Amino acid sequence: MEIFISHSSHDEALAAALVKLLQLALGIPATQIRCTSVSGYKLPVGADTNQRLKEEVAGSKVFIGLLTPTSMCSPYVLFELGARWGKGLFLGPVLACGATMKALGPISGINAVEATKEADMHQFLADIGEVLSRKVSNPSVYLGELKTLIGAAQKDAPAGA
Repeated sequence: MEIFISHSSHDEALAAALVKLLQLALGIPATQIRCTSVSGYKLPVGADTNQRLKEEVAGSKVFIGLLTPTSMCSPYVLFELGARWGKGLFLGPVLACGATMKALGPISGINAVEATKEADMHQFLADIGEVLSRKVSNPSVYLGELKTLIGAAQKDAPAGA
């Protein structure tokens, strides 16, 4: 698994936009991205969810924490972030919907990008490309999806979540 995206299921549209952006910008096959709430990127039928998540959180080359006010209240997201941080492996936080790193204790020292800022997301793609030894596509290939992501990231957290 090249990329694991930790997120809340309440942020499915935002997560789907991030998956599409990564695929377009870096040419990553769907089989190499895990995003458990997005169709086509979910765990296989019959998989032991907890065991598979532990394996993929630890074994992916890139771990992206899609951090929103909703995801920061998710026990799964918090466990996944802590597990990855504890192993000292690459962890790339992406802030959206007004989330900040302040509430994440020791993880708050990790540099994050803001999904609402186009320049941050271009840097994010370049940085992820470097970790994966992949060249970033011409921005004209992915700019539409980047704008979709930015729009979704500007929305408030879902009500009642």
